[in-house]
Amino acid sequence: MQMRGGNTTARYFEDTLKSQLIKLNSNIADDSNCSDVIRILNLLKSTLEGNQEALKQNL
Repeated sequence: MQMRGGNTTARYFEDTLKSQLIKLNSNIADDSNCSDVIRILNLLKSTLEGNQEALKQNL
């Protein structure tokens, strides 16, 4: 719960996800666009349709 910043409904450990996105994509990722990626991921449904939508958006 501490890693989720007290948010019990969060899907991701956002700090960990952000640091890994930057680490693995250092040539294109920074704080601002990582926040955008996380926002988009949070908007996706956690269903097969959500997965299809993510693939269509090349996430």
